[in-house]
Amino acid sequence: MKYTIFLTFIGLFFSPNTQAQYDLDKLYDDQLKMNRHGMMVLGGWAVSNMALGGVMATQTEGVNYYFHIGNISWNSVNLALAGLGYYTARKRPDDASFSGLLKLHEDTKRSLLFNAGLDLAYITGGLWMANVANRFDNPEMMEGFGVSFSMQGLFLFTFDVLFYLAQNAWGKKNLTPILNRIELTGNGIQINLD
Repeated sequence: MKYTIFLTFIGLFFSPNTQAQYDLDKLYDDQLKMNRHGMMVLGGWAVSNMALGGVMATQTEGVNYYFHIGNISWNSVNLALAGLGYYTARKRPDDASFSGLLKLHEDTKRSLLFNAGLDLAYITGGLWMANVANRFDNPEMMEGFGVSFSMQGLFLFTFDVLFYLAQNAWGKKNLTPILNRIELTGNGIQINLD
């Protein structure tokens, strides 16, 4: 609740109609551009894995065949997520405000950290599948899928952590100086414009 109220006050002071907007449009565009680039990396990974997996699945069998089929399946989801993420980051909202930018930035970072946790679960689950494959009716499928899940989880973990670090660095460089100008006083909020 306090966070929402704070963002609302920031939005009032840094709306597009104020003098102290710190080139809000550029900051918003930069944030969205970074998000689009991240989705292009994820989409590129997905397309290359699907293409390679498609070719290799026709030339292999057993565990290797299922590994490539797992990569194709996994990356069809990655491609859909990358496409959706790219689509949502294609333009800033008409009512762009500093509080909206701050919320977008923080939501993106939170999402990346959450996804990194899921990625560790994918790695662990894939390793488990590969290690207990002999307990199942089709051990080659379980092992191939397990290795695929672990490899894809490892890539996604690396991607999410690096993208988080890039987002964090961008925020410190571009948003922190603005936030440092805001002081909560006994009389309300004070903004230092010098």
